[in-house]
Amino acid sequence: MFFVGLYVGSIVAWVILTNAEPSNGYGKAAATIILIVSLAVGIIVGLLFMLCADVAVWFLGGLGGYTLALFILSWADNDVIHSKAGRIIFILIFTIAGFILAFFFKNTVIILATAFIGAFSIMLGIDMFARTGFKEGVRLSLDGNHDITFNASTKVYLMLVATIILFIIGAVFQWRYHRGPFGPVQQTTPEPHTTGKRSWRNRFRRGV
Repeated sequence: MFFVGLYVGSIVAWVILTNAEPSNGYGKAAATIILIVSLAVGIIVGLLFMLCADVAVWFLGGLGGYTLALFILSWADNDVIHSKAGRIIFILIFTIAGFILAFFFKNTVIILATAFIGAFSIMLGIDMFARTGFKEGVRLSLDGNHDITFNASTKVYLMLVATIILFIIGAVFQWRYHRGPFGPVQQTTPEPHTTGKRSWRNRFRRGV
Protein backbone atom coordinates (compact mmCIF):
# COMPACT_ATOMS: atom_id res chain seq x y z
CA MET A 1 0.00 0.00 0.00
CA PHE A 2 2.95 2.30 0.62
CA PHE A 3 4.17 1.86 -2.94
CA VAL A 4 0.66 2.43 -4.29
CA GLY A 5 0.55 5.72 -2.42
CA LEU A 6 4.06 6.59 -3.56
CA TYR A 7 3.03 5.99 -7.17
CA VAL A 8 -0.26 7.91 -6.90
CA GLY A 9 1.22 10.86 -5.02
CA SER A 10 4.22 11.16 -7.33
CA ILE A 11 2.10 11.05 -10.48
CA VAL A 12 -0.37 13.64 -9.21
CA ALA A 13 2.46 15.96 -8.12
CA TRP A 14 4.31 15.51 -11.44
CA VAL A 15 1.18 16.24 -13.50
CA ILE A 16 0.39 19.38 -11.47
CA LEU A 17 3.95 20.71 -11.53
CA THR A 18 4.41 19.98 -15.24
CA ASN A 19 1.14 21.52 -16.36
CA ALA A 20 1.50 24.52 -14.04
CA GLU A 21 5.08 25.23 -15.08
CA PRO A 22 5.45 28.91 -16.09
CA SER A 23 6.66 29.91 -19.54
CA ASN A 24 10.14 30.65 -18.21
CA GLY A 25 10.21 27.31 -16.37
CA TYR A 26 11.38 26.57 -12.84
CA GLY A 27 14.96 27.59 -13.56
CA LYS A 28 18.05 25.53 -14.29
CA ALA A 29 17.16 22.99 -11.60
CA ALA A 30 13.63 22.41 -12.94
CA ALA A 31 14.05 18.64 -13.38
CA THR A 32 15.52 18.27 -9.88
CA ILE A 33 12.75 20.37 -8.32
CA ILE A 34 10.01 18.33 -9.99
CA LEU A 35 11.70 15.08 -8.99
CA ILE A 36 12.19 16.01 -5.32
CA VAL A 37 8.72 17.50 -4.86
CA SER A 38 7.06 14.52 -6.59
CA LEU A 39 8.96 12.03 -4.41
CA ALA A 40 8.19 14.00 -1.24
CA VAL A 41 4.47 14.08 -2.03
CA GLY A 42 4.57 10.40 -2.98
CA ILE A 43 6.19 9.40 0.32
CA ILE A 44 3.62 11.37 2.33
CA VAL A 45 0.71 9.81 0.42
CA GLY A 46 2.34 6.38 0.78
CA LEU A 47 2.48 6.74 4.56
CA LEU A 48 -1.17 7.82 4.61
CA PHE A 49 -2.14 4.80 2.51
CA MET A 50 -0.46 2.51 5.02
CA LEU A 51 -2.89 3.84 7.65
CA CYS A 52 -5.94 3.58 5.36
CA ALA A 53 -5.50 0.26 3.58
CA ASP A 54 -9.11 -0.11 2.43
CA VAL A 55 -9.13 3.33 0.82
CA ALA A 56 -5.71 2.60 -0.67
CA VAL A 57 -7.14 -0.43 -2.48
CA TRP A 58 -9.73 1.82 -4.15
CA PHE A 59 -6.94 4.11 -5.30
CA LEU A 60 -5.06 1.06 -6.56
CA GLY A 61 -8.08 0.24 -8.73
CA GLY A 62 -8.20 3.83 -9.95
CA LEU A 63 -4.48 3.74 -10.72
CA GLY A 64 -4.96 0.50 -12.63
CA GLY A 65 -7.72 2.06 -14.75
CA TYR A 66 -5.61 5.16 -15.28
CA THR A 67 -2.63 3.07 -16.44
CA LEU A 68 -4.82 0.98 -18.74
CA ALA A 69 -6.15 4.19 -20.33
CA LEU A 70 -2.58 5.39 -21.01
CA PHE A 71 -1.75 1.99 -22.47
CA ILE A 72 -4.72 2.06 -24.86
CA LEU A 73 -4.01 5.63 -25.96
CA SER A 74 -0.45 4.67 -26.93
CA TRP A 75 -1.53 2.45 -29.84
CA ALA A 76 -1.65 5.26 -32.44
CA ASP A 77 0.41 8.26 -33.53
CA ASN A 78 -0.20 11.20 -31.19
CA ASP A 79 -2.45 8.89 -29.17
CA VAL A 80 -5.66 7.13 -30.18
CA ILE A 81 -7.63 10.23 -29.16
CA HIS A 82 -6.10 13.38 -30.60
CA SER A 83 -8.24 15.85 -28.66
CA LYS A 84 -6.77 16.96 -25.33
CA ALA A 85 -10.21 17.16 -23.74
CA GLY A 86 -11.11 13.76 -25.19
CA ARG A 87 -7.97 12.19 -23.66
CA ILE A 88 -8.75 13.68 -20.26
CA ILE A 89 -12.32 12.37 -20.34
CA PHE A 90 -11.13 8.94 -21.51
CA ILE A 91 -8.58 8.70 -18.68
CA LEU A 92 -11.12 9.88 -16.09
CA ILE A 93 -13.66 7.27 -17.20
CA PHE A 94 -11.15 4.44 -16.82
CA THR A 95 -9.90 5.79 -13.50
CA ILE A 96 -13.41 6.03 -12.04
CA ALA A 97 -14.23 2.54 -13.37
CA GLY A 98 -11.12 1.24 -11.57
CA PHE A 99 -12.30 2.81 -8.31
CA ILE A 100 -15.71 1.16 -8.62
CA LEU A 101 -14.35 -2.26 -9.55
CA ALA A 102 -11.91 -2.17 -6.61
CA PHE A 103 -14.85 -1.56 -4.27
CA PHE A 104 -16.71 -4.67 -5.44
CA PHE A 105 -13.87 -7.02 -6.50
CA LYS A 106 -11.04 -6.21 -4.10
CA ASN A 107 -8.81 -9.28 -4.42
CA THR A 108 -9.17 -9.64 -8.18
CA VAL A 109 -8.45 -5.95 -8.76
CA ILE A 110 -5.38 -6.09 -6.50
CA ILE A 111 -3.92 -8.91 -8.57
CA LEU A 112 -4.76 -7.50 -12.00
CA ALA A 113 -3.96 -3.88 -11.17
CA THR A 114 -0.59 -4.53 -9.54
CA ALA A 115 0.42 -6.89 -12.36
CA PHE A 116 -0.51 -4.40 -15.07
CA ILE A 117 0.90 -1.33 -13.31
CA GLY A 118 4.13 -3.22 -12.66
CA ALA A 119 4.44 -4.38 -16.28
CA PHE A 120 3.70 -0.91 -17.64
CA SER A 121 6.17 0.72 -15.23
CA ILE A 122 8.92 -1.75 -16.11
CA MET A 123 8.58 -1.02 -19.82
CA LEU A 124 8.42 2.71 -19.14
CA GLY A 125 11.63 2.44 -17.14
CA ILE A 126 13.30 0.43 -19.90
CA ASP A 127 12.36 3.11 -22.41
CA MET A 128 14.25 5.70 -20.38
CA PHE A 129 17.37 3.93 -21.65
CA ALA A 130 16.15 2.26 -24.87
CA ARG A 131 14.49 5.49 -26.10
CA THR A 132 11.95 3.81 -28.37
CA GLY A 133 9.52 6.70 -27.90
CA PHE A 134 7.19 4.70 -25.66
CA LYS A 135 7.34 7.26 -22.84
CA GLU A 136 6.40 10.09 -25.19
CA GLY A 137 2.93 8.59 -25.54
CA VAL A 138 2.52 8.84 -21.77
CA ARG A 139 3.84 12.41 -21.69
CA LEU A 140 1.49 13.43 -24.49
CA SER A 141 -1.49 12.21 -22.46
CA LEU A 142 -0.42 13.93 -19.24
CA ASP A 143 1.57 17.01 -20.22
CA GLY A 144 -0.59 19.71 -21.75
CA ASN A 145 1.99 22.44 -21.25
CA HIS A 146 4.59 21.35 -23.82
CA ASP A 147 4.54 20.44 -27.49
CA ILE A 148 5.13 16.69 -27.69
CA THR A 149 5.06 14.48 -30.77
CA PHE A 150 4.43 10.77 -30.37
CA ASN A 151 5.09 8.24 -33.15
CA ALA A 152 3.68 4.75 -32.62
CA SER A 153 6.59 3.02 -34.33
CA THR A 154 7.31 -0.69 -34.54
CA LYS A 155 9.56 -0.39 -31.49
CA VAL A 156 6.72 1.18 -29.54
CA TYR A 157 4.39 -1.66 -30.56
CA LEU A 158 6.99 -4.15 -29.34
CA MET A 159 7.06 -2.34 -26.00
CA LEU A 160 3.26 -2.50 -25.80
CA VAL A 161 3.23 -6.23 -26.61
CA ALA A 162 5.97 -6.82 -24.03
CA THR A 163 3.79 -5.01 -21.48
CA ILE A 164 0.96 -7.46 -22.18
CA ILE A 165 3.30 -10.45 -21.81
CA LEU A 166 4.72 -9.19 -18.51
CA PHE A 167 1.20 -8.47 -17.27
CA ILE A 168 0.07 -12.03 -18.02
CA ILE A 169 3.12 -13.50 -16.28
CA GLY A 170 2.62 -11.31 -13.21
CA ALA A 171 -1.12 -11.96 -13.03
CA VAL A 172 -0.72 -15.74 -13.36
CA PHE A 173 1.98 -15.81 -10.71
CA GLN A 174 -0.09 -13.78 -8.26
CA TRP A 175 -3.24 -15.74 -9.02
CA ARG A 176 -1.34 -18.93 -8.27
CA TYR A 177 -0.04 -17.81 -4.88
CA HIS A 178 -2.61 -15.22 -3.73
CA ARG A 179 -6.01 -16.72 -4.52
CA GLY A 180 -7.30 -16.21 -0.97
CA PRO A 181 -8.15 -12.94 0.80
CA PHE A 182 -5.30 -10.50 1.23
CA GLY A 183 -4.09 -9.56 4.68
CA PRO A 184 -3.61 -11.59 7.89
CA VAL A 185 -5.76 -14.70 8.13
CA GLN A 186 -6.51 -16.41 11.45
CA GLN A 187 -6.12 -20.17 11.42
CA THR A 188 -8.38 -22.20 13.67
CA THR A 189 -6.28 -25.37 13.52
CA PRO A 190 -2.52 -25.64 13.12
CA GLU A 191 -1.25 -27.13 9.90
CA PRO A 192 0.81 -30.30 10.09
CA HIS A 193 4.54 -29.75 9.83
CA THR A 194 5.78 -30.40 6.32
CA THR A 195 9.03 -29.82 4.57
CA GLY A 196 10.15 -28.97 1.10
CA LYS A 197 8.27 -27.24 -1.67
CA ARG A 198 4.75 -27.75 -0.26
CA SER A 199 5.73 -26.20 3.09
CA TRP A 200 7.23 -23.16 1.33
CA ARG A 201 4.04 -22.66 -0.68
CA ASN A 202 1.86 -22.88 2.43
CA ARG A 203 3.94 -20.26 4.19
CA PHE A 204 3.88 -18.07 1.09
CA ARG A 205 0.08 -18.19 0.88
CA ARG A 206 -0.28 -17.30 4.56
CA GLY A 207 1.98 -14.31 4.07
CA VAL A 208 4.58 -15.63 6.56
